[in-house]
Amino acid sequence: MSLLVAGCGASDPRKYPPHPEEDVTRGIETLEEALHRYAIDLPCQDGLRWFSDENIIGSGGVLYIRLTPSDACLRSLVSNLGGDPAGERRVRDEGTWSLPQIPLNLDWRFPPDHDLGTYKVPQRMGGARNHVTNTHLIVDHTEVPMTVFLVSRSPDS
Repeated sequence: MSLLVAGCGASDPRKYPPHPEEDVTRGIETLEEALHRYAIDLPCQDGLRWFSDENIIGSGGVLYIRLTPSDACLRSLVSNLGGDPAGERRVRDEGTWSLPQIPLNLDWRFPPDHDLGTYKVPQRMGGARNHVTNTHLIVDHTEVPMTVFLVSRSPDS
């Protein structure tokens, strides 16, 4: 029912509200529009929260998604993004990897690096403007269910 309401122009309760101290940007209004823009196929939406941060001129942007998926859903998500579902790496083993900058309104909290995993996801073409996207997929294993943070950025951002 909430998907029907969200599709009819009402505010999507899964969307993070904008932060009053953030720069003025134009956001994508529906999750479906955001997923299409960044060429992301979500196999599930358990515990989903999302936010889109688009440049005012519309040349680039960033999509932030937080999920609490099952193991099977995570494997499907990684596969849908073109990554290797068996290729999770611990953050501290990667050396140069760092978390992308996260807007204040999301209030995402990350445990120490050794409790995080990440998947390599190749750059992809697609979406509404057929642009390239760079995606970070971060997994927090400290709680059950696990939390997955997906940050997808167009190169102009």
